[in-house]
Amino acid sequence: MRRLQINTTGQRNKLSLPRIRGRSLRTHFVGILLLTVLPVLWLLLYTHIQQRQQVIIDLKREASQVLMRALRDQAVQTEHTRQLQRILSGSPQLLA
Repeated sequence: MRRLQINTTGQRNKLSLPRIRGRSLRTHFVGILLLTVLPVLWLLLYTHIQQRQQVIIDLKREASQVLMRALRDQAVQTEHTRQLQRILSGSPQLLA
């Protein structure tokens, strides 16, 4: 344990953290903290990017399915319209 030393001017010196191989304990603590937090943050970011890409793929697939259903419905409506035209064109009541 370090003791506070008094200068000749009567002021106290600040307590400092012990140094390990030229680096302070605070520097080591920050380094260890970064080594534990950065991989977690990277994993969160990577997972978010993967989920976002999957959502985009799912939305494109769903949009494609909706478009295909709309095209099929339009083709059915077109065919029904043609059938109605054939029926009406053969009706003698409309020709008179």
